[in-house]
Amino acid sequence: MNGLAIFKKLTLSLLFLLALSPALAQDPAPAQTSTASAQPPLRTVLKALSYARATDVRALLKSIDVYVTVDDRTNVLVLRGTSDELETALKVVEALDEPWGDGWSVIIRGYVVRAREGAAGGLTPELEEALQHVQKMLPGKSFELADTLFLRAVQNGSPSRVSSPLEGGGLMSFTFARATVAPDDPPMVVLEALTFQTDQPETMISTDIQLREGQFAVVGKTSLGNGEGAMILVLDVDVLKHDSP
Repeated sequence: MNGLAIFKKLTLSLLFLLALSPALAQDPAPAQTSTASAQPPLRTVLKALSYARATDVRALLKSIDVYVTVDDRTNVLVLRGTSDELETALKVVEALDEPWGDGWSVIIRGYVVRAREGAAGGLTPELEEALQHVQKMLPGKSFELADTLFLRAVQNGSPSRVSSPLEGGGLMSFTFARATVAPDDPPMVVLEALTFQTDQPETMISTDIQLREGQFAVVGKTSLGNGEGAMILVLDVDVLKHDSP
């Protein structure tokens, strides 16, 4: 009887598992696969540089959300990211890969931060620290990185200008009239008539500023009107080459 009871018990257990098998076969993975498939695929692009050093350009791409490696032997950048991220990175690389000339060269990064209702995102610890006093001026607003604009200044060179589309239409532009570098440690960069402006709505920030390499500084803010919050410009600079002796 004990053996028969055990046999019956095993049989019932087997039947129970067989009854459950259709439910077990219904893997909830499709929902996860759907979520994963919604994410843009990653691509890898090789970019050979003609003038700039790949290691210098990689350091300047730290604010772009792409993975960057360098082949020093061939002076090639290996970029990996989504199509949109790669498009942004390649525009920056093309702007930087130009003849440098003699003397110093400065890369000016303008971080366009938007303050508005809603979720924040995209701020590095350096930007969060630089924006602390602005956050007190705009209580209840969330901060997000809307764009990063790059300018290049070279000794005895002409001013540069860059434009980028605004969310919802229009353009924003970023330029300066004159740049000089004081060979301090760290170097001090002086920018004259630094100007950031948008055309929809029409806003402008224009100022002279002194900025040390490695420093993040809030240049100014402008209201977008109609309850759309504000736009804040934060700068930092990299000095790639000092005056030749």
